Amino acid sequence: MPDLDGRWEPAAASPAVGGGGRLPRGSLIRLGAAALALALLLGLAKLVIPRLANAYFASGPPGLAVAPGLLAGAAPADSDLQLMAASARVDGDINLGSPSVAEQAAAASLGQGYLYLAIPPGEAPTAGQLTVLAGFMRGHTGGGRAVYLHDDEEGGRVAAAAVMLLLLRGDTWATASARVTPSRLSSLNGGQLAAIGELRRTLAHGRAAGPGPYPSHAGPYTSVREIRW
Repeated sequence: MPDLDGRWEPAAASPAVGGGGRLPRGSLIRLGAAALALALLLGLAKLVIPRLANAYFASGPPGLAVAPGLLAGAAPADSDLQLMAASARVDGDINLGSPSVAEQAAAASLGQGYLYLAIPPGEAPTAGQLTVLAGFMRGHTGGGRAVYLHDDEEGGRVAAAAVMLLLLRGDTWATASARVTPSRLSSLNGGQLAAIGELRRTLAHGRAAGPGPYPSHAGPYTSVREIRW
């Protein structure tokens, strides 16, 4: 406003809110209530989201969980690996399908182990490949951790590898086959079923006979007779 000399002087600024610039009591109460509600929502999310994720991995996608320590399915996206690492304690990723540098990099960024094992479509793991698989499982399933086993489309080689790993772990055929979904079992071809049958006979003979050597039953899976994970 102008002073007595006709010069213009700006008016003194006044506080926008109550005395001393403090918010009114009602506004403070509303802000406190909003902060409390936000804290409660965040706490609830920490409880609910892991439970929902665990339920997801226990029941879906269909047949994802095979047994404690072993999950199986099709090729995962980066977001799948992240969710499995956070909620299902997946510590290792086994790829039986096409090699993927991107998947390997994603697993490394999450601190997961990564194993690429070239098993041709329609075939079952060899004794040497089973040895590698069992060693990887031993290294990444302790303390409640799990491994995700997959190929490109969750074909018969995933089913064969999963069943054979369960047999190596000590499961009977009845237990191992019950853990695998009917759709997975139906994806096994004659050669894969024959390989599983040979492993079953080898393991049964070895457990009945005690520690080796086993000259009377020298089959393609004799070398894995005493391997466990």
